[in-house]
Amino acid sequence: MSLGSLRFVCLHAGALLVFAATGFGQDWEIAPTFSFERMSRKGLGTVSARNGTESDIKFTDGYGAGLRITKNHWNYYGMELGYTLNRPRLNGFITPEEGDPIRRQERVIVHQAYFSMIGYMMPKLERWRPYLIGGGQGFLYKKPKWPEYDDKSTKNFGGHVGIGVKLKLMNHANLRLEVRDWIGGKPYKFVLGEDTGSRLHQLEASLGFGITF
Repeated sequence: MSLGSLRFVCLHAGALLVFAATGFGQDWEIAPTFSFERMSRKGLGTVSARNGTESDIKFTDGYGAGLRITKNHWNYYGMELGYTLNRPRLNGFITPEEGDPIRRQERVIVHQAYFSMIGYMMPKLERWRPYLIGGGQGFLYKKPKWPEYDDKSTKNFGGHVGIGVKLKLMNHANLRLEVRDWIGGKPYKFVLGEDTGSRLHQLEASLGFGITF
């Protein structure tokens, strides 16, 4: 892990701990999460030496794991800090200066930190609580280990919206099911990827196990 990545992870991990430490004895929740990531198929660009197109490189689906810390300090509202490590697959079709085309595949690392506001449709202590969620996030896309790509990892920002439900399993424990749409800019600096400002969607279905205190 590079120094930049370590700094990014430590900064947000520290924020999570500070966020949690201020609220013991109140309505707090810590939830590890596991997710399936449905990545946009929008073309990211090319690293081909000839005949390259915008659609040469694309993401395909991946998976993720993370941690969410939630403060439910109103009856119908809450706020949340979270971190997710995503592993989408990056697929490339590369045409060198000479020779046959080459296919590249790699599960890249994506660090994702975010802040969300939650609006519940049922009050506290109910056995099931549907909710709406929205907020903002930052992405750190680690560079692929392709010999044809010699640029750096990239950072960008975006927003997210989603819907979910929390199911009470027992006192101080719940199950969390959620679907969320992450929206951000295109990562990496591939050739013909000048359209880096366009939106890239990442549809996430997640399962979490929450501990409340």
